[in-house]
Formats: sequence, structure tokens, C-alpha cells
Amino acid sequence: MEKEKKNGLPEETLERAKKRKRLSPNATNAIKAVVFVVLLALTLLHVQSVLGISEQPAYTTVRGFKQEREGSLDAVYFGASNVHALWQPAFGWLKSGIAVRSYSLNAVSGVALKNMIIEARKTQPDALCIVNLNSFKKDDVDYVTIHRTTDYMVPSANKLETIKNLTEEAGYEEDALWEYLFPLIRFHSRWSETKTWDYYHKTSAIGTNRFYGSFLQVSVDISPIYHRAKTMMATEGRSERLALEELVAYLKETKANVLFFIVPQALTVNQVRFLNGLEAYVEGEGFPCLDLLNGISTTKLSLAWDFKDDKHTNVHGSVKFSRFLTDYLVENYGFTDKRGQAGWEEWDQISDYYKTVLSPYALPFELDFSPRSYAIKAPELELTLDGGTARLSWTAVRGTKGYQVYRKIGKRGDWELVCTTNAKTRSFAEPVSEPEAAYTYTVVPVRKIGGELAYGNFPYYGVTLPTSGGEAASTDGTSPVDAAALSDGTEEADAGFPEEELAEE
Repeated sequence: MEKEKKNGLPEETLERAKKRKRLSPNATNAIKAVVFVVLLALTLLHVQSVLGISEQPAYTTVRGFKQEREGSLDAVYFGASNVHALWQPAFGWLKSGIAVRSYSLNAVSGVALKNMIIEARKTQPDALCIVNLNSFKKDDVDYVTIHRTTDYMVPSANKLETIKNLTEEAGYEEDALWEYLFPLIRFHSRWSETKTWDYYHKTSAIGTNRFYGSFLQVSVDISPIYHRAKTMMATEGRSERLALEELVAYLKETKANVLFFIVPQALTVNQVRFLNGLEAYVEGEGFPCLDLLNGISTTKLSLAWDFKDDKHTNVHGSVKFSRFLTDYLVENYGFTDKRGQAGWEEWDQISDYYKTVLSPYALPFELDFSPRSYAIKAPELELTLDGGTARLSWTAVRGTKGYQVYRKIGKRGDWELVCTTNAKTRSFAEPVSEPEAAYTYTVVPVRKIGGELAYGNFPYYGVTLPTSGGEAASTDGTSPVDAAALSDGTEEADAGFPEEELAEE
């Protein structure tokens, strides 16, 4: 039987109404206040993500670092943008199975490096600290630099100290501190930045480094502005020197394992001399320091080919440097190969993906770290379209025993080996099956050393066949070769020339 009704309503409904009435106005207001605060916080977080300082390289680098298991890394490499242009964690893994991440931020000041190391050692206390001394050269600190350095730090005393040090270096008033604690106090437009991030391939974890157009597709000859100097000076950069002294004191106190670096860059003579002074200081304090600016030849980097600008390597220079540093760390610090071990599957997966992303920009043997013979010069190329057939020819190179021809179709096509010739054969022809696509070719001189194929220097970006007549475009600055310069005995090869005929040393 239905319960008795009062005033036309069931008794149960009336009971619920009474309970609702028992909530005091204060409790109701408190609930509303909590809901409002939560909604406001969510709204402010969204607004900050849109209007605050936001940089994809900084975010992915720091986020990827913090995703690593505690105590798992062999080393952490600290510094500015030249670090994540030079060092690719995936390359170290692909070559020797070492786990070395970068904790690097664009234009970071040396004043912040101690705090960055403190932040990183919270989760990787035993990792080798590789410290880039180039970050201690005198550079201006502005609000973007401070945001970039501190926005990705978790709230802590270390973050407060970082903000304090950087705002003092920038000469800001004390009230500016609040902006970096709560970035929404001051809104920043990032329209100019969003134009840049469109060129990034977004990858996770260890595939976080510099994937924009100039890194992938530009070579700049910096030899005319590259300075070496072994003398020292200390008349500038006093705050940076003091910051380095504080860092050294911290490293000694905590007994951290440290390797200092000076990396190749086109700097002023005074900047080079100042860095020489910093090198002498850290070595005097008992720390090792690799001076690769004055000793660039040990890295095999070419000033004419391997840089995208005066401060950063391109992808080919990055491969060379990563190869050098990997071998150095394995030899001097005993880092072991962790490939195939449980718990490292993600590094395998992402490093393989990293190779896939780079395959349109670097040749397969570069990404597989095959033996190189850097003494062999690069040939010069000429490419023509003859009645639907692409005809490629190249100059002879001393010391080579043969050539490999690589081709890619379209800007984002992968480089593929299409022909191997002997030393006498310096031309190649094939039909153009996709006439509307850009056909790009390059030629690599090779020889066998100790039973292995060794690759010489080559035109990184080759020559591209025009799709509507005219001369082929040289995409790496090399000049087209006059066909008359080729010897009369030049033979034309097809794609089936046997590699076995290559001579061996």
C-alpha cells in the first residue's frame, strides 16, 4: 500500500525535503565556495597554458627527464640549447645502449646551473653530471629566460632560490619575484613562438630534441668566424665566475661525479679566453674538463658542413658528436649496454621511432653508426632530366674504392640506397616514375677497411631534380659539376652493380 500522502506529496519526499532544510546557510555557502575555487583554479590553469611562457623543447626535455625511473640514468647533461642540439639521447642508446638524458633549456644562464643540477639529482642522485661550461659565458638574463628555467620546476626551496638568483642577475626589483611564482600575474603573448613549434615532430620520452627545419636541413660554414685561443682572461663575466665557484663548492660538498665540457661554437675571442679561464679553474679544483672548442678535431665535426648556425650543430653534426661522446663515456666511465634488459623497453621503442623521424634527413649508415672514413672527401654532383630519365654524375674522389648512390622522393621521403659502383663508374641513370615529385640524389664514397665498409664524406642534401625544367637545385651549397670535367672513361651504372667488387685495404 502506498504510504500516506501529506499535502498531496508522498511521505518519503517530505522527509528528503526536511533533510535538505537541515543544511545551514553557512554549509551551503562553504560548498559553493569550494566549487568556485576548483572551477577558478581549472580556468586559471587553462589560461596560463595559453598565455604563459610555453616552449615545446623545454617542456618535452624536462617532462621526459622527470618520467625516467629514479636512479636509472647513467648521466645527465646540463646546459643551454647547444646541449640538445649536440647530444641526442636516442643516439647514445642506439649506438651503445647507454642512458644519458639532457636537462637543458634554451639560453639558460650559468647562474641557474647549480639549481638545475640540484633539481635533477632529486631523482638521479648517482648519475654522472655533464656540465656545459659554455653556459657560463656572459649572456643577458630576461623574463623569458627566467620563466623557461623555473616554470617546469616543482614548488620547492630550490625553485625559490633559482628565481631569486636569476632575478638578481637580471637586475629586477623584488616584486618581480611574484611573477615567476605565479606566472598569471603577468600575461605573455606567445604568438611568435607558435609559428616555430609548427616545425616540430612531437615525440615522447627520450625523443625530445631539436626537430625543426634548420636543424634538419641547413648547413652553414662557420669556419670564418670560429675562433680558438689558449690564453685566458677574466675581466668579464664576474657573476658567472662566482656562480661556477658556488657550483664547484656544492659538487665537492655532495661528492658528485662530474665531467665539465666546453663545446664547439663560434664565439668571440674574449669569450673563448674567458671559457679557457673557467676550464683552468675547474681543473685546478680537481674536476676533469673536455675542451672541445679548441680541440674540435677530436669530435670529427666539420666547421663547413656540420653546423646550422654559429652556435648549434645540424642533424649530421649531432650524429657525429653523439657518437664521439658515447664512445668517450663508455671508455672512461664504464657505462654498460642496457639494450634488451627488462625495464628499458621504452628506450628501444622510442629510439627506433627516432630513427624513423630522421630517416628523410640523415642517411641510414649515419643512424646505424657504421664505420666512417672522414679523410675521404665528398664528391660534387650534377643531375639532369633527359626524356623522363634522371642522369646523375659526380667527380672522382681520391682514396675511394667505390660509390653508393642514395635517392629520396619528395621532401619527406626516406633516403634509400639505389646503386653501388666501383671507383671508375661515376654516373647513374634511372627512369623518373613520379614526375611531379622532387627526386633528390647524393653520392657517398666508400672503401673497405678491415673487412668492413667505411663511408666517406658526402653532400648531405644532394641535388634535386627540377619538376618543371631548368637546372637541378643544389640543396647543400655545392656547385654543379661541369660534365666536361669527367674523365672520358666514365661508365654509367645501373642499380644492380655488385658491391663485392669494392676493393679492400
